[in-house]
Formats: sequence, C-alpha cells, structure tokens
Amino acid sequence: MSEDKLPVIVFFDGGCGLCSREISVLKKLDTNSNVRWISIDENGALLESYGISYIDAMRRFHVVNQQGQIEIGVAGFLCLWRVLPTLKWVPSLVRFTRSKGFLEHCYQRFADKRFKSRLAGTQCVAVNANEMGKSA
Repeated sequence: MSEDKLPVIVFFDGGCGLCSREISVLKKLDTNSNVRWISIDENGALLESYGISYIDAMRRFHVVNQQGQIEIGVAGFLCLWRVLPTLKWVPSLVRFTRSKGFLEHCYQRFADKRFKSRLAGTQCVAVNANEMGKSA
C-alpha cells in the first residue's frame, strides 16, 4: 500500500454468522493488506471515534475510505472493492452499467431485514429474492 494513503477501514458485525463468513472471504482477497477489518462488537471506541453509532453500524455497512471519509452501504462496498486486487474492476462495471441506485435499493432492503433479524436475536441468513420484494 502507498505510504500517502490510509488503509481502508471496514466495520462489520462480527456477531453475525453471515457477515463473518462474507468478511472471511473478503479478507482472503486482501492480498496487499489494504484493509483494516474491525468487528463493531470488539472495537466500539474506534467506531465512536468516527462518529458512527453502534446502531447505525448494525443497520448499514460502514467503511472509512483512504481519505478518512465514511462511505455507507453500496458506496462502502465500492470503496472496499477498489482496494481488493481481484475485485477492483467491479466499481467500474457498476459505474458503466449505472446500477449503483438499483444495488443500493436492493442492499437497503437486505440490510433492513438483516437488522431486524439481529434485533430479534435470530441468526442472519441469506434473504431470498421473494422476501426482498415484500414490504418490511
């Protein structure tokens, strides 16, 4: 990683099995160690130092980009993918296809369902396409 760039910081729900499995895969793709992976359950102080509440972090994916700015939701994923060598092409594809708004809509539906399942104390599971279309 370049010395003039900060590492990307990814805040994730380490208590969620689905999130932990996804992060585990992404960590393997971080071959250049460009990312600092932070479970929000283990490092609330760092989360708060960026002005992010625990509840907000539970609701949506938060990433601190290399300029120190907070990216939320799909913007956070795009920021993360840019620094992962095998996924760095994905943000260009999203921009080319103009699909960011659609992806954000889908992500918000998923994130709302995931958040509700975590509040209910149930394990997160992949949400099928039929459930995504139902109102929350």
